[in-house]
Amino acid sequence: MFKNYFKTAFRNLKRNKNYAIINTVGLATIFIVAMVSSIVIAWITVAHRAIKAAIENPVKSLRTE
Repeated sequence: MFKNYFKTAFRNLKRNKNYAIINTVGLATIFIVAMVSSIVIAWITVAHRAIKAAIENPVKSLRTE
C-alpha cells in the first residue's frame, strides 16, 4: 500500500520538478526569515534592557526594592 503512495509521489515530483523545487525553496526561505527576525527582535530587546539597566542609578533601584 505504501509502495503505491511512494510511486505516485515520486511520479508527481518527477513530472512537476520545477514546482516542487520552487515550493521547497519558498517554504525554507519563509522559515529562515521568521527565525532570523525573531532572533534579531530578541537581541534588540535584551540589548535595550541591558543598556537601560547600565545607565540607571543603582541607588534608585535599591531604594525601590
